[in-house]
Amino acid sequence: MRWCVGLFSVVILIAVACGGGGGGSCGTPGSTNGCSSGDICSNLSGDGNECRRICTIQADCPADQSCDGVANTTVKSCQPK
Repeated sequence: MRWCVGLFSVVILIAVACGGGGGGSCGTPGSTNGCSSGDICSNLSGDGNECRRICTIQADCPADQSCDGVANTTVKSCQPK
């Protein structure tokens, strides 16, 4: 039983470290601190802040995301539609 608890803990740790599909939460929109390379902290409407992939045009993002501006910057990121 202990190995199940240990395995579960490792799985949770990996999921948090990878940030799931969105890239993980972050503190300040426009900052790259705490985000993976190529990501920026973005303000998501009603969902707080999250690390998202930096984009310059819509084609840089998956079909279910929009290349939208990050608050108080000239940078854009792929954000959920």
